[in-house]
Amino acid sequence: QVVWRDSTAIGCARVQCNSGAIFIICNYNPAGNIVGERPY
Repeated sequence: QVVWRDSTAIGCARVQCNSGAIFIICNYNPAGNIVGERPY
């Protein structure tokens, strides 16, 4: 996951499953990860 130069907002969440596994996810806006473009 990469935060882009034009990113203006980010949100993250964390959850722990019954098995004990922990997942963390973050989303940012505007979207990025565009093939052929550099993040900065």
